[in-house]
Amino acid sequence: MVMGHNFVIAVVPEPMPFLEDLHHQFKETPLMMQSHGRILYEFLDFSVHHYLDFIDFLEDKIDVMESLMHSTFPYTTEADNAYFMDLFDHINRISTPSTAFGTPSAAC
Repeated sequence: MVMGHNFVIAVVPEPMPFLEDLHHQFKETPLMMQSHGRILYEFLDFSVHHYLDFIDFLEDKIDVMESLMHSTFPYTTEADNAYFMDLFDHINRISTPSTAFGTPSAAC
């Protein structure tokens, strides 16, 4: 992000669909643009909320995978379970560190 006296510019490497929602919010509620700091806050707040939505999505997928890990399938063998456990481990590693950020620290 780059901020100046009368502008705020966000450079993003990929399209961020939530920016359309933010643009709509700015049009509906001009007070959200009362200062550069407020614009920065709104951008970061929208970013964090959409990141949390993505983490929730991943956690739901992990829950499904956990239930699958305890199921038997007619077309898989016992030896195949090691591959599914590896896949589950990879996905779980994505979610676990980010979940820790959602828990407030006692030091804060």
